[in-house]
Order: sequence, then structure tokens, then C-alpha cells
Amino acid sequence: KAGRLTAVLASLSCLFMNLREARALTALDSASAAETARALRQAGLASGVITAGGQPLTGFDAEGIFTVAPPSARMVADVTGAGDAIAGVTVAHMMRGMALRQAVRRGMAAALLTVESPAVVADYGDEEFAAALALVAPALPVE
Repeated sequence: KAGRLTAVLASLSCLFMNLREARALTALDSASAAETARALRQAGLASGVITAGGQPLTGFDAEGIFTVAPPSARMVADVTGAGDAIAGVTVAHMMRGMALRQAVRRGMAAALLTVESPAVVADYGDEEFAAALALVAPALPVE
């Protein structure tokens, strides 16, 4: 399904995808996440986030390509919803004016709380969120 977005990449301001979907958009079957991000930028996509399960996510914006490593979960209850937590919380913070690099760290903190929660929807307060955010490393430039 991701391939259908190829024709409109230049019209999108930000796209969240997993590495398999990103490769489908670029036809780079075995490229690294950074190489795939470069190709998506060249195709006109302004910014994006490429997730890869428990591996560092790769993001890109007008400033370049960056990675954010996920913190180690203290316990894994269920990984369902981690990608949605990253996307939803990141977008919510971007809508408040935060840059993608800072917003995606908050998304990563929400993903951590999501995988550690036995509930279908993680329920946490500001204090728990701040503690999870403190575990997320800053974005590191790739190029």
C-alpha cells in the first residue's frame, strides 16, 4: 500500500513509516534507513520518520537526517501500538510548534510507556512521562 504515496510525496509535510514501507516508496530493497531517508528527501518528501522495531528510528527534516535510539524497556508487556504512540505523540507536539527532532523524542518516550503497559491503551501521568523522556537520548545527526 505504501507505494501508492510515491506520486504525492512532495505534497506531504511529514510521513511516518516503517523501514519496509520506506523501502517500498524508494524501490531500495536492501538500503539502510539512512540511505532510504536520503532517497525520500530527494523524491521531495519534506520530513519523515522511519521506524525499525526496537532499533533506532531514522528521521529527516530540512536540517538533515538523524537517529533516535529507543531506551531499553524495563519490561515488555506488549509491543502493539508502539509505532502509533511514536506517530501520535510526535504529531501532537509538532502541532504545538515543536521541531521534529525534539517531538520524536517525546514520541519515543510514549512508545516506551506503551510497550511496558499491560493495558491496551497505556495510561500514564506527567511524572511517568517525564521519567520516560529522561531515558530517551537526544537525536544524533547522520550526515
